[in-house]
Amino acid sequence: MKKAWFCFWSVFLVILSGFFFLIWDYWQQGPKQEGEMAKAAFTAYTAKWKQQQFSDMYEQLSLDAKAKVSKEEFVSRYENIYSGIEATHISVEPLYNEDVVPGEDGKISFHYRLSVQTFGEPISFTGKAILVKETQNDKQDWYINWNPSFLLPELEHGDKLRVNTFRPKRGEVLDRAGRRVAVTSRKAAANQGL
Repeated sequence: MKKAWFCFWSVFLVILSGFFFLIWDYWQQGPKQEGEMAKAAFTAYTAKWKQQQFSDMYEQLSLDAKAKVSKEEFVSRYENIYSGIEATHISVEPLYNEDVVPGEDGKISFHYRLSVQTFGEPISFTGKAILVKETQNDKQDWYINWNPSFLLPELEHGDKLRVNTFRPKRGEVLDRAGRRVAVTSRKAAANQGL
């Protein structure tokens, strides 16, 4: 009888310790796995951004972001801004420093570095993306809580961008005596008696 009880308790302790090990492993790995899933989602998003696949980018937005901007507005805004500044060589680099785990609010934040060549000076800044875990179209995944600061750091909803180019004025060239050698227009030259 004592042997049966000993076997019972031995088996019970082995099963109990296995159960605690599984819980411990899940508790340790669960948040890390969520972080890896969020990294994969954001990496896919930045790859689409580099290729200017704005329509596909919209599909990865959170429900809250989609409620604030329609797909047509989102795609149109990116296309208009990027064509207006003659954007080329778009580089979006996610900055993953260490293991990523969801915060107390259940969200995950990533920083990214964006650099774009334009017709004028290059644009380069570091931004912050916030990802939320949601279910969309029967698929649970991490989605980007997008806002206009992804385009430019200080841009907000409702802000408009305008790109203007101005023809430079030609400066006047003077000789040593202070006489005009080159002037800005023929009319000015006629007025000066040249």
